[in-house]
Amino acid sequence: MQKRDSLRWWAPFGQWRWLIGLCLVAGLIFRCVTLDHVYWYDEAFTSLRISGYTEAEVVQALTAQPPVAPAAFEKYRQINPNRELSDTVSGLAEEEPQHTPLYYVLVRVWASLFGDSVATIRSFSIALSILALPCMAWLCWELYRSTWTSWLGMALLAVSPFQIIYAQEARPTVLWVVMTLVSSATLLRALRVKTTTSWLLYAFTMTLNLYTFLFSAIVAIAHAVYVLGVQRRWTVSLERFVIALLISLIAFGPWLFVLATKTSQVDTVTSWVTVENQFSLFELIKLWSYHSRIPFVDRGELTLPPGLWHLFMLFQVVVRLSVIYALYILWRRTSFRTWFFVFTLIAVPALALTLPDLVLGGLRSTIPRYQVPVYVGFGLAMTFLLSRYLTPTAPEAKKNRWPDRCGQAVAVLVLLAGILSSILIIQSPTWWHKVHNSSLPRLAEIVNQSEQPLVVSDAEVGDLLAFSYYLEPNVRLLVRPQCYACQNSDRDLVNTPYLPPIPDGFSDVYLFNPRPLAPWLEQLDQQTTYEIETLSEGFNNWLWRIQTDSVR
Repeated sequence: MQKRDSLRWWAPFGQWRWLIGLCLVAGLIFRCVTLDHVYWYDEAFTSLRISGYTEAEVVQALTAQPPVAPAAFEKYRQINPNRELSDTVSGLAEEEPQHTPLYYVLVRVWASLFGDSVATIRSFSIALSILALPCMAWLCWELYRSTWTSWLGMALLAVSPFQIIYAQEARPTVLWVVMTLVSSATLLRALRVKTTTSWLLYAFTMTLNLYTFLFSAIVAIAHAVYVLGVQRRWTVSLERFVIALLISLIAFGPWLFVLATKTSQVDTVTSWVTVENQFSLFELIKLWSYHSRIPFVDRGELTLPPGLWHLFMLFQVVVRLSVIYALYILWRRTSFRTWFFVFTLIAVPALALTLPDLVLGGLRSTIPRYQVPVYVGFGLAMTFLLSRYLTPTAPEAKKNRWPDRCGQAVAVLVLLAGILSSILIIQSPTWWHKVHNSSLPRLAEIVNQSEQPLVVSDAEVGDLLAFSYYLEPNVRLLVRPQCYACQNSDRDLVNTPYLPPIPDGFSDVYLFNPRPLAPWLEQLDQQTTYEIETLSEGFNNWLWRIQTDSVR
């Protein structure tokens, strides 16, 4: 009896059970190793938010102070027992209202239970990324009504390099993946079972999605387009969908009020994505070619040996063509209710991010983490394509047909591309998403080699929080922090290098500002107070040594 039950459990896997098992095991391993990669700007802000402090408080506390040890920054990376959960929410509302609070509330609770080290807060994202696997299986089942396809969907998501990157990142991206999968699955379930409870569940999950990431509003619009498309007239299901969506919007009302009262602050902190950047048609095609393959294959910016480089070029070509073919096959081989859901999940967010960039200029459509719903849609389409070739049981005659053999080879290549990409990711200390501070450990190593170093800096708070994480206890910092999200510092100071009188007693003095503006660099060249030697240069890489008579 036990043997029969065991065979029944393995039966859906068929001849490809080894591949499914390999992907799932590899995906779990990839998520749980190398938690010591670069701690950077965005993650420093996550630590700041869960500490309960604001950026304004950091600036006020550290500006015009005597040289401080790196430990002075540590309190802003840890939970303060005198700060409440409400301080985390109010800090977001005051300084970064574009970030909805659910992730920060959950990660603060996680940190209060398990510790607030960098590895611990990253482990929360790992837990969410593992949770995303059964959520993907549920969505695939609701969409395709196939247990086998659900397993393939899990396997594909398990080795997705995009998922591996953000599974170890202390940011809300993975929670948005989970909530996009869950809200989409509950929508399909509600349309299928048509019960009041199922629609209330959809309202609840969509509310959580809105509180996870502001662009979840685009997911809600995609869902609305889908429901209108499949219903086509006023029905009970359409009526309940509208009610559920209204419930979600009403529940999200408190944060909508915050956004309405903090419009200028939102404009200030998101101005970097709205800079003029008009795309040509060729650039747009290249951009979406990149988006189509990054959920499945990614070599980052690594310089690879020729053989490995050619292998990844092959992977990229195969994946890009497979995505196009998968969308075509989905359209041709499934019902309207199935393919239209995938197409709306891709097209609505893609248009919502790309059209403003084309008309007004900006960088919205270039940022991979904003494309989560699009990547979920690509994953659903690719899962369907894989399920057509990696069938659990196939007639012998069909197994020997060369088109099916080629299809199986392509399907295996797609999964193998994800596995090899993930191996590169976990072996690299940084990746393309950490462009702000990828060189911080190297710059800190230069400073740490000095016997009694002093770092002078007017970098942003996020840079200083991340940089101080790598400094030895004997280092001292003399800082005039600049704000990213608060109004406490004089905006004119970002163009003026901070060169105060240097106190005695330091073996070496360094000037740190990883991303100085052009006017700042010009004024540094023109200053006559100190002799300054450039140790490292380039975007996000600037570090200087100050040579002065006061250096001992």
